[in-house]
Amino acid sequence: MTLKKKNYQSFLKQVNTNIKARLAKFPKLTFSSTNFRFYIHLNGEDYRMVLEELDTVVGLSSYSLCLQVKPDFDEIAAAGVALINYEKEGINISFKVETNRSDKNFPATSLEISKEIAKRVLPKVPGLTVDVHNPDIVLSIDLRTEGTFVYVKTLPGLGGLPSGMSGRGLLMISGGIDSPVAGYLCLKKGIDLTAIHFASPPYT
Repeated sequence: MTLKKKNYQSFLKQVNTNIKARLAKFPKLTFSSTNFRFYIHLNGEDYRMVLEELDTVVGLSSYSLCLQVKPDFDEIAAAGVALINYEKEGINISFKVETNRSDKNFPATSLEISKEIAKRVLPKVPGLTVDVHNPDIVLSIDLRTEGTFVYVKTLPGLGGLPSGMSGRGLLMISGGIDSPVAGYLCLKKGIDLTAIHFASPPYT
């Protein structure tokens, strides 16, 4: 998220508040955040139901289902094997490893980490091959000071501005497609909408 006048903290706070409100039905979840990242710890909640709710949060750019591990080659590789086996569903696929080493205390470069993890994962997944140009799966490793995260998918969010940043509005819902589309566009502009519909059958 890139914003002018250094007001991004207000936007981040609002989207974090909206995420927590949307996920309030899951009592086991815990949350933490740092800069532009917001972490949701499942603690046994069904991740599929959580992802369905995240699909509806305006202002969220993208999200990934991660395994958090220790900054250790063995643990990172084991997480990679588990994730790839889950995604491949018995078919032969190709992969590559991409590493983001934000934590410079880790004693290897990003390229060295990617090579080492690929070397450890490849023989442990039957039918897996390496393709650095057009892989079926990208095994992503994010080494940060707050933790080490391993994932294979980045899902797009709705984007836009967080709901509530641009005031409130009232949306008149008719029986056609125009008003829902207008409402969706308003939501992406950060307007907190309340919808109202007037029905007078059999005329409307």
